[in-house]
Amino acid sequence: MAYIKEKSTNERGGTLSGKRITLTEKVVEEPGYRRAYTPPEKETAAQASLSRLRRGARVRLKARAVRREGLSEAALLRLMADSGVGRPSTYAETLAALRRHGYIEEREGRLVVTARGRAVLDWLRERYPFLADPAFTADLERALDALAEGRRNYADVVRSVWDRLQGQEA
Repeated sequence: MAYIKEKSTNERGGTLSGKRITLTEKVVEEPGYRRAYTPPEKETAAQASLSRLRRGARVRLKARAVRREGLSEAALLRLMADSGVGRPSTYAETLAALRRHGYIEEREGRLVVTARGRAVLDWLRERYPFLADPAFTADLERALDALAEGRRNYADVVRSVWDRLQGQEA
């Protein structure tokens, strides 16, 4: 049996208790396996209502999803591994350095970027956007590995980074 095909609609709402809210609606476009089984309280395309609302209309809240700030340490390490940034042997030292310099801190078991960390990241993104790109970091790690294995020349690796830095100067 075919998979279900859904369409999500997001509408930015106002604020609720000082928090910014987004209204999300999922509409079933093709029921797929739901032809045989329909979970209770699911809307179909004919029942969709978010797209028909007008600005300022009142809505009744069905569910509230709270997005927690930051990442767990495990989620950050998984993200680093998936992006090719760092090595398992360097993850602990990387997190320690970010904490030591005051770029991240732990709040309620989650790693959160501090004001100082945000300022540094914003500065980097403004002046040298490629330095904040995980793909650049992963490429540089591969170049350093090749250097360590004798497949790349030190001057070539440094020159490639230097040339990118010079090309990005404002």
